[in-house]
Amino acid sequence: MKLDGSHRICRLGWHWGKGQRGWTLIELAAVLAVTGVLASMVWPMFDGLVSRLVLRSTSMTVIETLRTVRHRAMAEGRSYEVVFDAVAGECRVQGAGGGASLVVALPARVRFGAAAGVLGPPSAPAKPPPTGGVTFQQAKVKFLPDGTLSPGPGTIYLTGRAGRGGESAATVAISVNIAGHLRRYRWEEQAWRMM
Repeated sequence: MKLDGSHRICRLGWHWGKGQRGWTLIELAAVLAVTGVLASMVWPMFDGLVSRLVLRSTSMTVIETLRTVRHRAMAEGRSYEVVFDAVAGECRVQGAGGGASLVVALPARVRFGAAAGVLGPPSAPAKPPPTGGVTFQQAKVKFLPDGTLSPGPGTIYLTGRAGRGGESAATVAISVNIAGHLRRYRWEEQAWRMM
């Protein structure tokens, strides 16, 4: 085929010849309106998903912090204490000397405590968890050099912010037994499910 200049070839299928024009202001406004409506419908679902992911990530951070403290106590042959501060939204690790050696702050979307309607403990849910979200005495736990806990087992409750689309707040529980072993649970449909 010979091209003599009168033929136009458009590789992508678009052909802008004489008499064709771009979008009108009304067409652009309609596209923007439809896009806005779709975005407003999808945003609550996305926001709820982000809240659940932040809660899951935060619970894993707390678990890894507790495991690290336990292993450090055993490796160094000395006690370490973890203090849970619901007001400040953080947990602090303190060595035998008393000074804070590590601070883990909760993100803005997560708090210590349980959502309304949640019962505890995960092993035998019977009553609402404490408002501070920690069942350890004085909201602190000590890992001894042999890896066990003092004063005994307990549970830490973390709750994520409720979604904007009417989604209820999600709650995760981290149970620590006397031997220092950890388990994570999620509150679903009026019962605890192990994660």
